[in-house]
Amino acid sequence: MTGAPDGFTRIDPPAGAAWRWPVLRRGTGPPVVLLHELLGLTPEVVALARRVADDGFTVWLPVLAGPVPADSRADQVRATAQLCVSREIGLFATNRTSPVVEPLRALTVHAARIQHADRAGVIGMCLTGGFALGVATDGRVSAAVAAQPSLPLATPLNSRAARSYGLSPVDVETLGRRRRAGDLAVYVTRFTDDWRCPRRRQDAIEQDLGPADGEHLVVDDLPSRPGNDFGFDPSDHSVLCVAPTRHPSGPAHERLEQTLRDVFAFLHRRLD
Repeated sequence: MTGAPDGFTRIDPPAGAAWRWPVLRRGTGPPVVLLHELLGLTPEVVALARRVADDGFTVWLPVLAGPVPADSRADQVRATAQLCVSREIGLFATNRTSPVVEPLRALTVHAARIQHADRAGVIGMCLTGGFALGVATDGRVSAAVAAQPSLPLATPLNSRAARSYGLSPVDVETLGRRRRAGDLAVYVTRFTDDWRCPRRRQDAIEQDLGPADGEHLVVDDLPSRPGNDFGFDPSDHSVLCVAPTRHPSGPAHERLEQTLRDVFAFLHRRLD
């Protein structure tokens, strides 16, 4: 990675930091750590980061893999390969928190400390959706958004993965305890027919953290079964990033915009 997109400041890890990635920062307001998807820092992710900052937050965007931005297909394949072979990420582990979560927690705490903030938020998407929940076991995190959490990968040989969201039993217990105490609120969103984020995974999150009450646990399902009123497709997956580019207008676009507005309102309620 060299440089940074216009309007972003590149921050290298300070000496002794638990994380090794460069981080992009933009905006003013409460800190929100945004975790990019499997394809790396695509233009869609950068655009989302701009919107987070423009809505009144300071966005912290760690570059976990690949160049900035990951414009070309080759760039995105490179980022995907780096993430998939990383020992820090458990693609199939059902009862273990990926090692990458610990340095992400440290980064989130650092962001809050640097900004003299009592609370921070985190957004994870796809590969990193469950990571956001792992980061939220830290007491500084008051709001976590898990968009289509896709790990562990659910396969016919790993069917238990469909009911897991990639956390150890200890972290699941901590997350549930913080949620029940009112210290943490969680927003979960996905397309209903997205096989990469099975319904059983969402059910498990609701069972562990629920009930879904629209405040401390928000569940936002976007209908993608054929014939739905919005025109979504069963192949739709990335609620906050890719889907808005696939549906640039019409009812589908407005529904996606409503979800993003709801996410921002959720973060403001918890962090302002």
